[in-house]
Amino acid sequence: MAGLASLPSLGRIGRYDVLGRLAEGGMAEIFLARAPGAAGVARTVVVKRMLARAQANADATGAFVTEARLLARLTHPALVSIEEFGEHEGAHFLVMEWVRGVSLRRLLDATKDRGGIPWPIVARMFTSLAGGLHHAHQAKDERGRPMRIVHRDVTPENVIVRFSGSPTLLDFGIAKSTIDPQKTQAGVLKGKLAYISPEQYQGRELDARSDVFALSVCLYEALTGESLYQRANEFETVAAIVLDPSVPSVRDIRKDVPEALARIVQEGLTKDRDARTKSADAIGEALEKLLVEQGERIRDADIASFVATIFPGEADSDPKIERKGFETLLGAAPRKRSKSGEMEALLMSAEADLDSETYTANAAGKGRSTLLALLLLLALAGTFLAWAVVRRPPPAELAPPAAAP
Repeated sequence: MAGLASLPSLGRIGRYDVLGRLAEGGMAEIFLARAPGAAGVARTVVVKRMLARAQANADATGAFVTEARLLARLTHPALVSIEEFGEHEGAHFLVMEWVRGVSLRRLLDATKDRGGIPWPIVARMFTSLAGGLHHAHQAKDERGRPMRIVHRDVTPENVIVRFSGSPTLLDFGIAKSTIDPQKTQAGVLKGKLAYISPEQYQGRELDARSDVFALSVCLYEALTGESLYQRANEFETVAAIVLDPSVPSVRDIRKDVPEALARIVQEGLTKDRDARTKSADAIGEALEKLLVEQGERIRDADIASFVATIFPGEADSDPKIERKGFETLLGAAPRKRSKSGEMEALLMSAEADLDSETYTANAAGKGRSTLLALLLLLALAGTFLAWAVVRRPPPAELAPPAAAP
């Protein structure tokens, strides 16, 4: 990591020396920067800066400001922390800690052919994530009033497993709360399709249980290495979540997973939110109890060792950043995905300011409207409810995952 310390600044955003661009999304671009301190002491941070075209959009600006206000009220080891919110040359920027690690999505992809992630490591990671989500759900404003935050974008792309072993949830860019002046319009979805709760598709008022559902989808996928609700197209994805009453068991795929853990996942995936696990804290408590009962003492150091085995040497490598003239970086350059795997989640964070319609169109290269698919689904639901149930084929049983080398 010595290379970053010697990099000259390309320019400044506020008081921060820009080292290079990590990613650019639909509404913001993300830079790696140096925060200068007294006596030459400096820290590396991430600066998320609104693009000029987004800054001119009142809704986009309001959402960006809301994200900063939400993060300013949250302090938890499993949540990314904000260091400063400011404005530079007419553009808002948000300074966050630099989370060094790999996205959960990348970890899942890398371990799929290696027996998956050992279930005790998954349980420990999600104990921490559940605690972070519960902290957000219970947050209060300056006057002590509940903020009723709903993250709405809990996905494997938005979780980074630090090289130190602790998981961190990123991106409150589309979170809903009582302080949000930009209320979501009816018929507009926020989030990634395969992780949106049934009640959000149904247009109901959301609460913490919507995030519990998304967290449980991620937990299922972390244990099995398979997507739970992703289908061939948006219509089938929505139908699988909204119309299929069944909830698959993790043990259909992994017999080594304790039955108690499979029940925790299923209870969090219950389609009827009134019957679903009531809070993220309840999931975390159940996972903690399971680990104790199973005699699994998993520490952050154990998770760090596992990640280092899967990605040898990456913790000591410098991230890939785009270094051009500062004015060029801040110009309308075409979007590029950083080759640095650890920054994939930050790219997703930059992109998540788009609603799900735009996100789906960009990611899949299709012109089909998610909203149109949802409306069509709801129109058909009354007549073809029984027919429209999308059931997963019985999965082939996998051998128990091999122990981490």
